[in-house]
Amino acid sequence: MEKKIVAYDRRRQVLALLAEHGPLSVRGLRILMEPKIQSRRIRDVLHRLHARHILYKRRQNELWGTVFYQVDRHEVARRRAAKILGVERADSLRQPGFKYFAPANSELLTLWKVRLLRLFPGAKIYRKFEIEQHPEIKSMLPPPKRTLKFYPDLLFLSPPDEEGRCISIAIELQDWCKHPENYAYKLSRYVRRSRLDGVLILSDLDQIAMWIETFQSSRRRFFPPGRHLHEFFWMFSDDLQPSVLEDVSIFTAKPQRTNLKDWIAILRAAQGIDGSTVQFLQMEHSPAEVENVAQSGQ
Repeated sequence: MEKKIVAYDRRRQVLALLAEHGPLSVRGLRILMEPKIQSRRIRDVLHRLHARHILYKRRQNELWGTVFYQVDRHEVARRRAAKILGVERADSLRQPGFKYFAPANSELLTLWKVRLLRLFPGAKIYRKFEIEQHPEIKSMLPPPKRTLKFYPDLLFLSPPDEEGRCISIAIELQDWCKHPENYAYKLSRYVRRSRLDGVLILSDLDQIAMWIETFQSSRRRFFPPGRHLHEFFWMFSDDLQPSVLEDVSIFTAKPQRTNLKDWIAILRAAQGIDGSTVQFLQMEHSPAEVENVAQSGQ
């Protein structure tokens, strides 16, 4: 028999999710909570926590849009939250400076992170603000240039294979606040100056079409020779309303549809092939054909 969740448990669960992930809406909390509860129950919990000045809320835009909730930054609020969560040190609830004007983007990245962790138990996923604390992770990324740091919105490390090797994928959310020229420079650094196995770009279809056109018109910049399966280095997804239970539908720059699990299998197989095989594996072949060739070592 499923255990009934009492109000105090709901309050603790909601607060724990906000403390871990940052700003979330009612929709985001409902997707993340297990077992599922009704939206009106979540709203009731949020209203009570906000009334006690533990949370503050804001809209996507100043006058309209989705409401997002976050643990209040004031010390008194953190002490009250720590008491509910059973945390000894209120300072442990300090959160990084999420982009104030883009809470929806932060929630989207949270949902992608949770989805990937459920699809790939044992994987490690880092938000941009977490990368600085891990020097071994920073070494996979392009070196900084002056004050510029080339950190992805999410860095995905697959569970290791039998030989202890992981697949590393940078996940980038392309939105209106990222200047196209600066962003293109960052992407070119990924392919030339990093140890990443691939990059997944999240955006709407119009933006994806623009980036595919940019990539195809500047192939020497974005598809340099020598990188194994460089045609499969870039992947795209227009899934901006993710469910945490479904696999990810993605496509290549051709475009060809595949899914995240198959793409990781292709990249994992490519780690052991040589340059002559790479010359054969061009976009005339489907992802399944590429994986078969890579695994056979032809």
